[in-house]
Formats: sequence, C-alpha cells, structure tokens
Amino acid sequence: HYSRLYDALHKALLSQPLIHGDETTVQVLKEPGKAAQSKSYMWCFRSAEDCAEPVVLFEYQPGRGQEYPKAFLGNYAGMLMSDGYAAWRTLKKATHFG
Repeated sequence: HYSRLYDALHKALLSQPLIHGDETTVQVLKEPGKAAQSKSYMWCFRSAEDCAEPVVLFEYQPGRGQEYPKAFLGNYAGMLMSDGYAAWRTLKKATHFG
C-alpha cells in the first residue's frame, strides 16, 4: 500500500515553514451516492519551491468546507499561502498569505 509513503510525505510537508494550498472542482463519474454531474474537490498542498525536499500532495474530498483543510493541516503553525477562500482562514495557528 501507498498509505505509508503518503503518510511520510504528509509528515514532511507539515514540517515545512511554508505550504501553498488550493482546491479545485473535479467531476467523478459513478461515485456512490452522488449524481454524475455533482461537484467534488481536489485539494492540493505544496511545500515551497526552494525547500530541500519539495512535497506535493493531493487530497480528494466530496466538498469544499472548512473541515477538509483543518483535517489535513491540523495544528499547522507555519506560513500558509492560499487564494483567500474563507475555509483556509479557519486554520488559526497558521500565518496566512493570499
């Protein structure tokens, strides 16, 4: 399974002083419990370009609510660059840019 690798990359990402975050819509066909035309979201998280070990992770979620970045970033207290969408601002320990 790739879950150990993903978990290790997630841990490495959370240790970075800066994380970029964004979310975008995706359409998933034949998803249980959802119509084919409904929106889901791909959340993208990336370390700074100039860090020693860059990390990029994608997290599929059925929605765009504040619970998704909160669950992924937890108590992250570094700098967070985002597009200013309100869900990102709920991460109270992060220093927000964007």
